[in-house]
Amino acid sequence: MNICQRFMPSEKFRSRLNEDMYSNAGTLRILLSVEEQCRKAPYAIEDLASLVRDGITIEHIIPQSPSFGIKAYGFHSEVSYEENVHRIGNLLLLETRVNSACSNNSVETKISTHKLYGKSGFQSVLALAAEHAGKTPAYSRTAILDRSAGIANFAVDHWPLTGSINE
Repeated sequence: MNICQRFMPSEKFRSRLNEDMYSNAGTLRILLSVEEQCRKAPYAIEDLASLVRDGITIEHIIPQSPSFGIKAYGFHSEVSYEENVHRIGNLLLLETRVNSACSNNSVETKISTHKLYGKSGFQSVLALAAEHAGKTPAYSRTAILDRSAGIANFAVDHWPLTGSINE
């Protein structure tokens, strides 16, 4: 706890979760915890082993390479797009087979096509699709920032890095 408080207090942890999280090894664990919260139940070891065996990936909600006009999604420039595309609020868990099918499709297609997000067994994916279905745009820079903040708050509450050593 002393090391965490000195080098990564909760506020710094929260702040770091609003950076590029795509290549961060902790992202999978954080998103799994978000999924458990959506399921309202933790995964059993056997279920985790099954997920790993079947293939679990991290999906970009808004694609890494846009094939659409980014301004309609709230990005004022390509630099703004690049600064946000790898934030945790634009990432979610997805089965390998579903992620492959999503490819570089627009978020509207991913959300509305049953064989894409609708085919996922992850409750967090289905909840996100339901929440954003019918919106124009279906997901935006604002949605990324809002979801990033929500996940950061969840992670800090779930794994607090401040407090006394005896807590």
